[in-house]
Amino acid sequence: MSHGSILSRSQRAPESGALWPSPDQELLLRAATLRGEPALAAWRAWTSRHDLIESHLDRGSFRLLPLVYKNLVAHGIDEPHLPRLKGIYRYWWCSNQDLLYQAAGLVEHLEATGIRTLVLKGAALSAVHYRDMGVRPMADVDVLVPFEQAHAASASLARIGWRPVKPWLEDEIRYRHSTPIVSRAGKEFDLHWHSLREGMRVDSDDRFWQRSVPLPILHARSRCLGATDALLHAVVHGMRWNEEPAIRWIADAMAILHSGHPIDWEALREEAQARRVQLRLARGLEYLRRAFDAPLPSTAGRLVGAVRPSPIERLEFRYLGARSNPENRKRALQMGPMIALEYLRVSSGRNLPRKITGLPGFLRYRLRGRHEPAVVVVRKVAHLLGLVPRRRGPQRPPIGPPALSSR
Repeated sequence: MSHGSILSRSQRAPESGALWPSPDQELLLRAATLRGEPALAAWRAWTSRHDLIESHLDRGSFRLLPLVYKNLVAHGIDEPHLPRLKGIYRYWWCSNQDLLYQAAGLVEHLEATGIRTLVLKGAALSAVHYRDMGVRPMADVDVLVPFEQAHAASASLARIGWRPVKPWLEDEIRYRHSTPIVSRAGKEFDLHWHSLREGMRVDSDDRFWQRSVPLPILHARSRCLGATDALLHAVVHGMRWNEEPAIRWIADAMAILHSGHPIDWEALREEAQARRVQLRLARGLEYLRRAFDAPLPSTAGRLVGAVRPSPIERLEFRYLGARSNPENRKRALQMGPMIALEYLRVSSGRNLPRKITGLPGFLRYRLRGRHEPAVVVVRKVAHLLGLVPRRRGPQRPPIGPPALSSR
């Protein structure tokens, strides 16, 4: 596939900012995911200006080191950093085993009470695509249940001592895609009723469930996304701004593409179109092909050959990129676009009257606990949506005595 076959030069996103790794992070990703001399050259370049001390690395980079270790070992490399890398790999293997044991008990309990489960993200990817429980660090396990069983799942988990971290579960189910659940001992996992925040309709995950495949978790039986849907989930979920660099989406996507499980590119296109994430998926795949030589067949070009992203997709992509600027993240004005875009996702499929009548409830939920007066943010959202015209009154003279001269 030629370098310009997926996106024209004017469509490509810059490899900087909120959605893309830094040059040093890209080097480490290449050392973790490539094969042969390119991987080794990337590792040598990275170690020429970095050490393996966690306090000196961003967390996103540190969490790639177990995968780097396995890739170096697979290449038969013997170098001074291997003992340290092996220790990091063993730490995460042990930590992940503890999480899997915990997840197996929760899945078994939910399935026994008639609630279907589907394991997302790290736990499923480790078992099916990485085929190694130590290379993909996890902070928790994510479990999806059908939307209509979300309340029943929460009630069932409460009977064995697991409760939502946030007390307003009804609003969480109405306006979010997941919520953290915590045990009496302080352990946590994420309960999902939607797989992605980019699909909040009742039927958004129907095709994901239909294409899911069995997944054993120790003694429990669950399901996970098929390879096609796992690829979409990895790219779309990963390509958003996060305080901790979410660069592992690149390693996850490469693991899926290298695992040998077939990708149905037409189904991928249809799913991306249905969820209105074609732009993000297209740019993510193009970046993987260009920077990591991802094994994308020529037929994948049809995925974005006629992409006409919806307005909400373009707005989301612009906003996600803008958040890479620290000054933008500090501005209260940035909250208006974020809230507006979230609500457009939440209210997808509703007619205009229902969108309007549902907005106050969403704002009450979204602004809960903020110090900024709600009326200020409501006004900004209204301006953004064009519901209220901006007024520019005359400049008033300052109140009080003139400032003293510094001389």
